[in-house]
Amino acid sequence: MREKPLTEFMGSKKVAKEHKEKPAEPKIGVKGPWELPEGWRWVRLGEIATVIRGASPRPKGDPKYFGGNIPWIKIKDVTRNPGKYLTETEETLTEEGAKKSVYLKKGTLIVTNSATIGIPKVLGIDGCIHDGFLAIIDLKSTVDQDWLYWYFWAIKPYLENLANLGVQKNLNTIIAKKLPVPLPPLSEQKRIVAKLDEVSKRLEEAKRLARGAREEAEKLMASALHEVFSKAEEKGWEWKKIEKVAGIRGNSGVKKKLSQFDSIAFIPMGLIPENDIFARYEIREPANIKSYSYSEPGDILLAKITPSFENGKQGIVPENVPNGFALATTEVYPLYIKDTNSLDRMYLFYILRSKYAREILEDQMLGTTGRQRVPKEAVLKLKIPLPPLEEQQRIVAYLDSISERAQKLVKLYEEREKELEQLFPAILDRAFRGEL
Repeated sequence: MREKPLTEFMGSKKVAKEHKEKPAEPKIGVKGPWELPEGWRWVRLGEIATVIRGASPRPKGDPKYFGGNIPWIKIKDVTRNPGKYLTETEETLTEEGAKKSVYLKKGTLIVTNSATIGIPKVLGIDGCIHDGFLAIIDLKSTVDQDWLYWYFWAIKPYLENLANLGVQKNLNTIIAKKLPVPLPPLSEQKRIVAKLDEVSKRLEEAKRLARGAREEAEKLMASALHEVFSKAEEKGWEWKKIEKVAGIRGNSGVKKKLSQFDSIAFIPMGLIPENDIFARYEIREPANIKSYSYSEPGDILLAKITPSFENGKQGIVPENVPNGFALATTEVYPLYIKDTNSLDRMYLFYILRSKYAREILEDQMLGTTGRQRVPKEAVLKLKIPLPPLEEQQRIVAYLDSISERAQKLVKLYEEREKELEQLFPAILDRAFRGEL
């Protein structure tokens, strides 16, 4: 038998006006999108719980409504509270600001319903006001709340599709109440929930270990850089400002040059690596590139804006760029080597990635919060240790070998994390089909 998606099971795309009523008695014989084991049945969410939406206080910006002691849950608090429970909020309301809202008790199940759709959380705070969420309250005694918590994770992709049916991307309570829920006996719900909790705990621990190992691999390179450059004084290397041996390209005369080509290599910030060497590029038409930084093969693209700079965004323009040049985002400095007999390109690349250089440049960033940039002069005036060219090349060979090992480890752990991320949805699917 063909299984229907939840969107088809829901029926009409029309959105009715919201209303608040108590959950109805479960109906017998509701047909769901897939067949269930014996003893299970399909019900609508509105038959086993009341679903309510949150609201924003009005008017916005009025101090008499904000800054009180009533927690105000917003969508951005989801990322501030990883895991199952939401235990803190960034903003608060006064009693005046919250007087038309519904207060939620600690332990209430809420589901994101704005911007990001379908992420469930359990409240770890009492007396909250919610905005951008659906709250599931008045749950029937025949339903385990954690059963619904895991079910919302299982159907999150379907909820996103349903949300897109309306003019605004959200689920009104009429749609939410129609959601089909597979309902086994309460004891079976609790048995499956216990398994899901245990599997989730083990997967999170495995991911934590994978992330930790990945971070250690990345630290390998930082340690090697520190080891090399901390010996500069001991070995008597000469110190020079970067402007003496390298420069930052400008865009003079580039606009005229662009008119000769139908397509051009462009390097956005997203294609500049954080832990690798070479940047990647995409092909664009000149007319679609409004602003840019001109660069040539071999140039080092150093991100100058936060958080890209702090994240280590830095890459070399590959030799195979078409037309012999590339345009990059304006948020990078394209550095070129003035004299290859005194400075090895990769040596400068590794210096710019070192903790020594990063800390000095970060301390000089200017601008408002979230839009700070490293000044051009700070890069050019940065003093670097400059051993003889042969010594630079020996150092580069050593750092290349460390980098290769670190990259292999990072790739291994990234793949492990992906595998773990993909495993749990399959387990959830089996759970709600009665196969766990």
